[in-house]
Amino acid sequence: MTTLISDVELTVFGGPDVVDLSLDFGEQGKRGSKIWSGNGSPETQLVGQELELNDIYLNTNPSDTYYGWTYQYVLDGVNPVWQRILNPIKPDFSTIATTTFTAGSTTINVPVSSLTTNSSPSISRFIVRYSIVNSNPVASGFTYSLTGSYPNQNIAIVINAVSYSGGTWSNLTGSQNVHLYVTYK
Repeated sequence: MTTLISDVELTVFGGPDVVDLSLDFGEQGKRGSKIWSGNGSPETQLVGQELELNDIYLNTNPSDTYYGWTYQYVLDGVNPVWQRILNPIKPDFSTIATTTFTAGSTTINVPVSSLTTNSSPSISRFIVRYSIVNSNPVASGFTYSLTGSYPNQNIAIVINAVSYSGGTWSNLTGSQNVHLYVTYK
């Protein structure tokens, strides 16, 4: 037995055909913040611009001390100022240095200019990481200091290392590859 049910009418219930939205009353609000960029600090690049609190600025000048920094226009007490808030560009130096160890010691020089344009950087702002490539276990330590003067200044990284072979530890000697990573914070 087959039953066929049909309806010739279909009724759809929904919203109105037209919506009238009027926005011509009430208090006028302030615009949102703007995002700016320029070749240097915002204090010098945005002179004469209409600034609002919370505007954002990105320094795109690679030779500026604060290259890559993001600033925000905020209140400092009662006065608006540009405040550095973030540096997404971390300058770094990375290499595989082939160096010669003599009596367990070697020195690798890294040009400061490859990390910062600051003419008098603080040694405490440099972060050094390294790894010595060797088929035997290696124990090492390092010190680093600034040598020379701007613009020919270097970070001198002195690595002292010993290698374990045949049941004894001895000074690392000869040509070795050192994976080196240095950054400036």
